[in-house]
Amino acid sequence: MKILILTIGTRGDVQPYIALGRALMTSGHEITICTCAHFEPFVREYGLGYAYVNNDFIDFMHSPEGTIILGNGGSFWKTLANLAPMISKLGDLQERQMADVWAACKASAPDLILYHPKALGAPDFA
Repeated sequence: MKILILTIGTRGDVQPYIALGRALMTSGHEITICTCAHFEPFVREYGLGYAYVNNDFIDFMHSPEGTIILGNGGSFWKTLANLAPMISKLGDLQERQMADVWAACKASAPDLILYHPKALGAPDFA
């Protein structure tokens, strides 16, 4: 069975799906992990197929604005104050992510899609 696993986020979001993919691969399934390009070497290191998603989410998370919005560097009020001007940037980021996820789904023609909730677009394809 061809299985596409979609996951976006940090290494902590990606690593469990790599472990799952490895286990499924030992059962004879063809596994492709669709995640940020930043993690492509990590995915391939474990013998899994890779499908591209841009690095926008990772880049945003490591920006000063992303740190504040994700709650890693400020108060609740600081987060709210910084969130408002970022809405359009986040919307654009999500659109590009969804386009990459959609392209990966169409290109791989999987029998089954497993996805992390952060992998926007996956539920629409399924």
